[in-house]
Amino acid sequence: MLPTRPYDLGGFRTVDASARFKGKRFMACDLPLDNLNAVGELRDGVLVLKPLDLGIAGGLVSSTLTLDAREKQIRTTVEATVRGIELKEILPAVKPPNGSAGKVSGRARFSATGNSIADMLASSNGEVAALSWGTRRGSSPWCSPISLLRARLRCCWEAMRIRRSAACWRIS
Repeated sequence: MLPTRPYDLGGFRTVDASARFKGKRFMACDLPLDNLNAVGELRDGVLVLKPLDLGIAGGLVSSTLTLDAREKQIRTTVEATVRGIELKEILPAVKPPNGSAGKVSGRARFSATGNSIADMLASSNGEVAALSWGTRRGSSPWCSPISLLRARLRCCWEAMRIRRSAACWRIS
């Protein structure tokens, strides 16, 4: 279940702040993450995390996250680029000998509104473009890594109990 408690918008609107964070290694959602680099600027009710970069499964995610709390509902935008992520690290089903993993790269853009994480994810809209390489199906019963990644995203959304049809994901 996702947090439904609304953010305190008063704090967003009355405080200006800057922060930098670096992390070496950590785990989130059973994924090995490393080399987190984030710079946050909160000015006049707008929080911008740029860069918000981290290593995942041997690859790199470079992103920018903006939370605009100047209105009644927070408007969130995310732009991310993914490079060289080892699929076998995030999709155990494609690890040899069951399958042949490979790598994935791509980009994503999302926007959302809402004053809680649950509301933001339920209202999210965006697109994803991904490319995989270094995979072999051979006699493996597994479908393509992109289809498996798409299935994992779908499972994650269902696990978070988001059942609204407001999101539109395009994978090419």
